Amino acid sequence: MKMKKAINFSDLTQCPFCGCNGFYVRQHAEGTVIYHHSFDGSESDNNDMYNDLNITGGKRAYCSQCNKFLGNCETNKISLPALKALLKNEEEEEIGK
Repeated sequence: MKMKKAINFSDLTQCPFCGCNGFYVRQHAEGTVIYHHSFDGSESDNNDMYNDLNITGGKRAYCSQCNKFLGNCETNKISLPALKALLKNEEEEEIGK
């Protein structure tokens, strides 16, 4: 019996559920945004408008398309449902060869 190496979150190249090539992490922002205006209607420099925000979270990764939980990108662990879907996809690819 051939032993496969452990699959980590960083090994994913696409969502194992829908094939999407992107993911997002939810973050919580708290604080004040300072937005500058010009009296003449022209744009003001607002490059630092988010500097005073306190942002937390950003560990749990979700598919950008189907919104399913993929794993924890900070600890590099893939979720059990994502792992099962990935292994099922690999098995179906082997059968199709």
